[in-house]
Amino acid sequence: MNMLRIKRGKIPLVRIDANMLFLSRIVVDYFVLFNQRHNCFRSGLLPSLFWGAALLLYPTLVWSSPFQIYGFGARGIATAGARTATTDSYHAVFYNPAGLMRGSNASVGFGAMAIAPSVTVQQARSDSPYPAITPKSNAGVLLGANLKPGGIFKDRIALGFGLYQPVVRPSRLEALDPRTPQAYYYQNLPDSLGFGLSAAVRLHDWVDLGVGLQMIAGFDGSGFVDISPSLNQVSHRSLRVDFVRRYAPTVGLAIHPTSTLDIGIAYRGSLAFSYAIPLDVHLEDSAVVKLEARGTSKWTPDIVDVGIAMQLPFARLALTVSYERWSAAPSPNGLFTTSVSSSSAERAGEEPALSTTPIPVDLGASDIIVPKVAYEMTIDRAWAVRLGYAYRPTPLPEPRGAVNYLDTSAHVLGAGASFQTAADPPLTIDAGIQWQYLVPRGIPKDDPADPVGNLNFSGNLLVGSVEIRHQF
Repeated sequence: MNMLRIKRGKIPLVRIDANMLFLSRIVVDYFVLFNQRHNCFRSGLLPSLFWGAALLLYPTLVWSSPFQIYGFGARGIATAGARTATTDSYHAVFYNPAGLMRGSNASVGFGAMAIAPSVTVQQARSDSPYPAITPKSNAGVLLGANLKPGGIFKDRIALGFGLYQPVVRPSRLEALDPRTPQAYYYQNLPDSLGFGLSAAVRLHDWVDLGVGLQMIAGFDGSGFVDISPSLNQVSHRSLRVDFVRRYAPTVGLAIHPTSTLDIGIAYRGSLAFSYAIPLDVHLEDSAVVKLEARGTSKWTPDIVDVGIAMQLPFARLALTVSYERWSAAPSPNGLFTTSVSSSSAERAGEEPALSTTPIPVDLGASDIIVPKVAYEMTIDRAWAVRLGYAYRPTPLPEPRGAVNYLDTSAHVLGAGASFQTAADPPLTIDAGIQWQYLVPRGIPKDDPADPVGNLNFSGNLLVGSVEIRHQF
């Protein structure tokens, strides 16, 4: 069930009922049991159950989630996101959908993820009317599944989906006053439900192609209130909110020219949560007040990833370079429009007596290149360890004016391990931890009388994940 909540001083917040997660777990367990009892790979029942689970999860979907910042799954977190050429199973839904063709015929995984940011904003003016707001800790659970149907499609196509549900701080939308110092990249984006669907096909023995959809929900609506001051009551009221799904493509290519070399190329389209809620207030037959809140939040850029992986004796070295198109970033501030007219002027179509027009914020963001490298070593049949590093330069210039969307460059270091049981089929337990060091950044203001004053922005972010994956 979707719920709408109004919070003073902020725009409407969207929250996702956690019952959706419970339902998804039931459905996935259901198709796993079916496979065990009825050998569904060959009968064709498992694909039907798989897509049934995906469709039940379809309402109100957001893929602009913590995966964009920290990675998807324990392995992605440990390798700092350097997975474009090496991804497999349902993790490929995010990193490179062509990777669904790698690995086992099917797998189901479940895990937990904890996020602990420690962001510091120092303000020169301690009595500022705009105190800084920093990101809060969160935790969530993730679920994924992938399969390769049998029959005429055996080893030719693969399907997958992945889900993340925050449980401490639910999916929400937030648009703070642009003068309030806030962490642009980390403030709101991690508190999002994440979901994606992908499919892959084998074009050649050494070439795989994958496609998928990112999905996000926006909302539009309208409200009307007719107030009778003489009777001191509301004579008529109505509110309509429409949740609208928007889509962006994901495309991936996996090339395996030799047994020791893998190449991956992936594209993820830009997504944003857009909202627009107009409200008309009629004061009997005397005045009309029109209000509207609209804007864009949780925006993520177009991203192109190019990766290469080399198999070494007992180890694998992977490199990914990501191009992120931040120059297309829209205004992140909520745009509030107001107008006041007399009822007669409104009926005559005249200009309002009083009106305000919002001014969008130009972030002045620049495109960035993000290098990522990972090293994975197999110790024995059961154990493997991995390390990862990435450097994310900030796309935002210093906010020397009135607005205070803060960001800085980040060094990302990850580490993790895997344990695989000797059972057939095997059970794999993955663990990953990641540390992001936000390089301290001083921000002098051009105006000495700025109500916020000079700023210093820095911080550390820790994220950890444990995941259990059963292969079939």
